[in-house]
Amino acid sequence: MAERVFRHREKTPLMDAYGVDAEIRSTLSRRVDLPSGGYLVFDYAEAFTVIDVNTGRFVGSRGKGSGARLEDTITKNNLEAVKEVVRQLRLRDIGGIIVIDFIDMANPKNRATVEGALKNELERDRTKTYVVEISPLGLVEMTRQNVTDGPREILTRKCPVCEGDGIVVSDASMAIDVERKLRARRSASSR
Repeated sequence: MAERVFRHREKTPLMDAYGVDAEIRSTLSRRVDLPSGGYLVFDYAEAFTVIDVNTGRFVGSRGKGSGARLEDTITKNNLEAVKEVVRQLRLRDIGGIIVIDFIDMANPKNRATVEGALKNELERDRTKTYVVEISPLGLVEMTRQNVTDGPREILTRKCPVCEGDGIVVSDASMAIDVERKLRARRSASSR
């Protein structure tokens, strides 16, 4: 092992040279782009994680007979998403209940292909997983054993404004709240 270790002597910092910092930061992003133009969106809730697969600009052609081609494009996008979903599950160390919302596929054979690809990719993951078959709506329910805290838990803290809800009260609502508090304070001081 020692013969494979070498000192990094480049001017570019080691973490930048190999893209480690960028990869770590990407695990905190809600959106993950796919090479073909599609993208994944990660949403976290208390009990589970939802991963939404979108085609983005990857929509194929729209000419005559494009129904079959559109189905092929959707299947191709979903298969591309499978690899990135499993990669992100490992990178983000996501555990618990996971719902993956693939793009709807009309052909049951295509659903089976995507489901098989997902199970195949997950076999390489050392973390214990259980996958339920893909639904006609394109939803996959699965569980993944939670091994450690992921980068999201380690590198972030709850927002002091929204307390982790992911929302910020609108300016109008905040103004009304401040006005009510001022009235309450004025009436309390006039007593």
